[in-house]
Amino acid sequence: MHLIAHCAQAIAKVLQRAVCAICSAMRACINCLRSSESLRGKRPYSLLKSSKELAESQLVFAERSFVIRRPLKLAVRIDRAYDNGKCLILVELKTRLAPVIYQADIIELSAQRLAMHHCTKREVADHGYVLLVHPFLRKQTLHRVELESETMVIALAQRRHRLLAGLTEPVMPTVDVRCTTCEYRAECPTLAGNSSAKLQSSTKSPS
Repeated sequence: MHLIAHCAQAIAKVLQRAVCAICSAMRACINCLRSSESLRGKRPYSLLKSSKELAESQLVFAERSFVIRRPLKLAVRIDRAYDNGKCLILVELKTRLAPVIYQADIIELSAQRLAMHHCTKREVADHGYVLLVHPFLRKQTLHRVELESETMVIALAQRRHRLLAGLTEPVMPTVDVRCTTCEYRAECPTLAGNSSAKLQSSTKSPS
């Protein structure tokens, strides 16, 4: 009986620790979600005022969708758009651990620029801002980025359609880490062909 009671106490302690660990993980997730929700709120972020251009502009759009059919079918949802009296300036809000700007951020803002220009008939600045907020530390970093032209955005959209239709061969990304995290890595013919070429090159004897 003494052994059974001892085992029961040990199991109870293990279960208590497991419950505490689960509760801690849930609290961390809730805090992360609250941070993400606050990022999408309507209130302006203090760091936006650090940009003289944005500080002197008026917020005219927040969480607004725009849809166009020409020069291509496109639906976007902008986070912020400011009016400086001459043109509109786009701001994208992101929750991100590392204060790093990706090419995808620039393409996203560039597509928003195209759609907003054709919907509002207003000039939209050829640069924009990305405000990054750390999900736990709440640290904010503001980055100014140069946007792609309308011609480039249309070309990217057309290439995407050709890739999905099988009319264009995909190419390897310039950053290998994107391949290491891709769930289609095992069945990617481009990756397999590239690996075979590297293997053949490494096994060739020097002339």
